[in-house]
Amino acid sequence: MDSSLIEKFLERIVKRRSRVYALTGIYLVLASLAGGYLAGNLIGYFYAQTRDLAVPFLLLWCLPVFYVFVRYFLRGAFSHFTLDHAALLAEKKIQGLNNSLISSVQLRRRLDQSDMTKGISTSFVKELTHRTEARIKDIKADSLVSEESVKRSRFIFAGVLGLLLMAMLILPDFITRGHSSWTNTTALARKGISPADL
Repeated sequence: MDSSLIEKFLERIVKRRSRVYALTGIYLVLASLAGGYLAGNLIGYFYAQTRDLAVPFLLLWCLPVFYVFVRYFLRGAFSHFTLDHAALLAEKKIQGLNNSLISSVQLRRRLDQSDMTKGISTSFVKELTHRTEARIKDIKADSLVSEESVKRSRFIFAGVLGLLLMAMLILPDFITRGHSSWTNTTALARKGISPADL
């Protein structure tokens, strides 16, 4: 059987879901990087001896980035989300389908496999598919996948950038002083000099 309106509908759901996860992940990774940069500069600005904090700080900075990568990319955007999964998602969102969407997908797949057609009425599958297509034809697939997580993550990223900008405006030499505290400490450590000795 040829690709139907149902498969195209479900493919749009799969693509939309991947896009939402990817955008959410990108904004959260950027927020984590900007937040770590802000925190690092604040530590360097107010605490001159950052040598002992370098490894713990980097580990703490990497944790949210790693979590976001796993949650939103590996288990989200790039996960194995099939048409069956999309059908189940749509069934939850659309009232009155009564499993007709998932049934249509699975039965059509069995009809496409010549050795799996025993006990399946072709006319029944065609009628079920026709009714399901009529039920979903006016529904926008994009409306079934919420973009709230994208909006929320964009807001978080904008908030972190706002805090970074405020720190730059309020604290004199925020970037240079915070950054030089880390780099100077590293350079002094290589020479065996403690900042306390200066």
